[in-house]
Amino acid sequence: MEKMTRTNLELSEKEIKYLSIGIASGSGIGIISGAIVNNVQLFFSLGSVLGIIGAVAYSYYLRYKK
Repeated sequence: MEKMTRTNLELSEKEIKYLSIGIASGSGIGIISGAIVNNVQLFFSLGSVLGIIGAVAYSYYLRYKK
């Protein structure tokens, strides 16, 4: 099995920051939405996944905008 290193991920420090903000904000919004709908687990995971997808899409947008 190949050892996973930071170079395999190909993320800069700025992109890692966007990813962590995306995960945190998506999780937070998911928890609040889940508390309102009374299904916290589903909305927590949904918010986290959408946060990751949004952050990666935004990073690629900034990378290819240059």
